[in-house]
Amino acid sequence: MATGDTIAMFDALTNRPPASGAATIALEGAFPVNVFDDGTDRSVSFLVVVPGHYRGGELTAKATYLAASNTGQASLRCELTRLSAGDAIDPPPAADATVDFVAVAPATVGELASATSSSAAVSGLLAGELLLVTLVRRPGEADDTLSGDWKLVTLQIEEA
Repeated sequence: MATGDTIAMFDALTNRPPASGAATIALEGAFPVNVFDDGTDRSVSFLVVVPGHYRGGELTAKATYLAASNTGQASLRCELTRLSAGDAIDPPPAADATVDFVAVAPATVGELASATSSSAAVSGLLAGELLLVTLVRRPGEADDTLSGDWKLVTLQIEEA
């Protein structure tokens, strides 16, 4: 694989909601979105089989989103967890890599915007293994200044 190659792309309907603190699903026009409010941590989780052409590079997360406000930013955390034979999945193991980043509100409410995390290495991740991707909005963090809902349209995992 090369820099910028896509490992996986997720939308709201591929979410595997956690037992508690899950983002809700809503429609924005005809498009399903995951809605993260500004009151408490909310998360979504996605599962992917790592493609056969992956060769072990670092990964980035790219969120495409909408926001209920045109000012401020949402504080996000992306957790990447390698799942392999012998691992328990209830609960899943601790994340192998975690990266924090922010999503700045678009200039106009209702317009799409995107934010990309810095890169993170998932030690030992191999093609054919399962990768659990969890995205959390953390409104209690000082760098989360977005008032109202933050809405995830897609989440893309790319090789850095």
